Amino acid sequence: MKQNLFEYAINNDECTDFFKGEGKYFSLNRDSSEHAYLLNINNHIGSYFRDYGGTAEKFRNAFICYVQESNPKNIKELNVILRNIYSLILCEQRNVIPKDTLVQSMDDEIYKELFSFFSVSQKTCPKCLEVIRNYQLYFSRVEGNLISTLLKSIVEKN
Repeated sequence: MKQNLFEYAINNDECTDFFKGEGKYFSLNRDSSEHAYLLNINNHIGSYFRDYGGTAEKFRNAFICYVQESNPKNIKELNVILRNIYSLILCEQRNVIPKDTLVQSMDDEIYKELFSFFSVSQKTCPKCLEVIRNYQLYFSRVEGNLISTLLKSIVEKN
C-alpha cells in the first residue's frame, strides 16, 4: 500500500515542512500561487484518517511538534499556524477528519501549546496582535469555539 504523505512526514520528522507546505509538501493554490492549506489538509490528513487508520493522538503529537518548532515572533509563521488551524476546523465541520481532532478541551496539551505560542506572539510582535484579532473573528464565524475562546483570551489581555 502506498504511504500517505502526512504519515510520511510523521515518520520522517518533517511535520513542520508538511504544515508549512515546503518542498514536496507544497500544494499549489491556482488562484494565489501560494500553498493551499485546506487542500493539503483535506487530501492528506483526511486520507490519513479515512484510508490509513490514522489516530488523533498521532496527529496531535505531530501538530504540537510543528507549533514548538515555529517562531512565535515571526508574523509569517503565526499566519501559517492560523491558516492550518482554520483549515483543520473546516475539515472537521465537513467530516473530512474526525470531530475534535485538533482540540477537545482547554486541558489538552495542544491547547496549552497554542496558548503559549499566541501569548508570546502578541507580546513580542505588535502586528501579530492584529492578526490574532482578525483570526479570532474568523474562528468565531466557523464555530471554532475552543480556538476562538483561546484567541479571544489573548486579545482581551490588551
